[in-house]
Amino acid sequence: MARYNYDLPSDLIEQVRAKGPMVIATLNEKGGVGKTTLTFQICVHLAEAGLKVLAVDLDPQGNLTKTTLRYGELQHDRVFNDTDVDRANSMTIFSNANERVKPLPVSENLALNTGNTNLVALMGIQHDLLLELDEYLARQTDYDVIIIDCPPTPGNHVTAAAMAADYVLSPANADEYSSDAIKNVVKTITRFKRKYNPGLNLLGVILNDVDNSSKIKKDYIELMRGEGVDPDEFYYGIRDKIFEARLGKRVAFQESQTVGMPITRYQRGNAADEMYAFLLELLNRLNKEDA
Repeated sequence: MARYNYDLPSDLIEQVRAKGPMVIATLNEKGGVGKTTLTFQICVHLAEAGLKVLAVDLDPQGNLTKTTLRYGELQHDRVFNDTDVDRANSMTIFSNANERVKPLPVSENLALNTGNTNLVALMGIQHDLLLELDEYLARQTDYDVIIIDCPPTPGNHVTAAAMAADYVLSPANADEYSSDAIKNVVKTITRFKRKYNPGLNLLGVILNDVDNSSKIKKDYIELMRGEGVDPDEFYYGIRDKIFEARLGKRVAFQESQTVGMPITRYQRGNAADEMYAFLLELLNRLNKEDA
């Protein structure tokens, strides 16, 4: 039976707010794992629960931007003009004139730095300019949580995000390629902790698009949880980083994104229940981590 009340606990929200701005990069070096959909859902749910949230779209595809602007238009009756959207462009952050960049208010508690194809140019800029993202975000003191949506390819976008973030959140499918990709994510975090950002940590891996009818999927879930009679050494070592919650293969997630709505308001049922369980675990992890 679906939940009736999807309100996130006020004590968890207040504890996150009290810890000050936290920067989370959503990252997986494999596409098609639902990273942007998950990022959108986190942003809108935390904002509607009362946290001040800044979403930073670093993906040249700009899908987080499109969905978040749709949310503002359909749910909050906002009108976004081209000037304000351009002023909020994430690519402009990587310049010596980034004081002019203004996050675009989408709702009372949610703002956005927009992404578009201009971000392709980030691949060619000099390395020291990548630090501009960290410096820019350090000035965004009005926000409780800042979430950076990264493209699924290694390079300067991921480098800039890893330099600026406190945590990496990695969605993954229960399959061979996602399993390999998570190993690469952990290697990336280890490398950046050593060279650039000693405070960077893996917040967790959330299994997404889970198909409970597939035996192969179930086998990979067991593997990625570090379980079984002969557990994978790597996943056994990070088993506490795999979220207990998991998100099923649900059409409702895509539908709620299409109409720019949090899943828990779009449709009660399994998808909303799973998202709620994940958000509770996410808030608890943020409150337990040393920020």
